[in-house]
Amino acid sequence: MTSFGRLLYGKRKDKKLTQGAVARRAGVSTSYVSTLEREQHHIITNAPPMPTLEVVDSLAKAVEGDQDEFRSAAGYMPKSLAESDSFELPDGSRILRHGGRKFKNEEERKRFELTLKIAVRQYMEMSEDDYFVSDDE
Repeated sequence: MTSFGRLLYGKRKDKKLTQGAVARRAGVSTSYVSTLEREQHHIITNAPPMPTLEVVDSLAKAVEGDQDEFRSAAGYMPKSLAESDSFELPDGSRILRHGGRKFKNEEERKRFELTLKIAVRQYMEMSEDDYFVSDDE
């Protein structure tokens, strides 16, 4: 999976845009676009840059990128997934989001999305050896 910074840099270069132009279109500073592209960690906490969902969507729009691709690269649930009742994994299997029930509150929805995001990320990082059992076993 491509990192958010690399994705942003690549899309910006594909569109022949400067960091300043992207920043103006997205409503952020040029230095923030630079920080994101370089994946510069915070000088004190050493935390990687974590743009908000709104900034991710604004940057995707600024470079005419795919919103779901940008959200995934930034660690957010893609909009298409968040709005659907189920989704398909790369192997063709489907996962039901929540059985069609409504969430009790925003905290429950966020907790569910975080759990699902972690599960999908772990699944995507698995190799075939991790989830296929050979005939020899």
